[in-house]
Amino acid sequence: MGDCTSELDTIKQAAKTITEKQRNQGYQYNGLYQYTDTDGNILYVRLRMDNTNGDKWIRPHSRDEAGNWTQLKEPPFTEGKPLYHLHLIANNPDKTVFLVEGEKCADALTKLGLIATTSGGATSAKDANWQILAGREVAIWPDNDQAGLQYASDVVAKLTSVNATVKQIDIDQLNLPAKGDCVDWLQQFDKFNGRNAMKADIEALPLKADEHNQAVSEC
Repeated sequence: MGDCTSELDTIKQAAKTITEKQRNQGYQYNGLYQYTDTDGNILYVRLRMDNTNGDKWIRPHSRDEAGNWTQLKEPPFTEGKPLYHLHLIANNPDKTVFLVEGEKCADALTKLGLIATTSGGATSAKDANWQILAGREVAIWPDNDQAGLQYASDVVAKLTSVNATVKQIDIDQLNLPAKGDCVDWLQQFDKFNGRNAMKADIEALPLKADEHNQAVSEC
């Protein structure tokens, strides 16, 4: 994996400059999500800023032709955009991959020791390159809304096309609020159980009844 520390500092400084307008409008940083190649080198990032009025601002940030981080757009990808945490997927070929909607959710599960990824937002499945998950076991955790269920459906189609083994967490049994996601579930778990959720708690979540669904487990 490449040494991204100095480059990440460069990206953060460039992002501060390029988002001056948004900061003047009351937005504050709430995430800088790194999309990497299989070796961990940064290909581009997604910036997230939140406003106190509830609005959010999310944009890709990439290098220009001179190699400087000046663009609020994605770099060109001829075979589709890479999945988030691509290097973790590539370096853990025998582990179940948890597929969620959005980088914040993927990071939350990764912190627990799971391999988690996303293609981005609810309409992003069509633009991603899913080949890295060919033949892999994938557990989908949808957001609790119609957009989340549609995203899960889109992802199932993509994963089936690369012969992945697909399972889906049964969100109807998780008591999530409307539009709730895995971060909300983790917060609820902490509140009602008096401890932080662990990797094993995620692996024990109920799955939707389906002949393809078996117990979610790490190999």
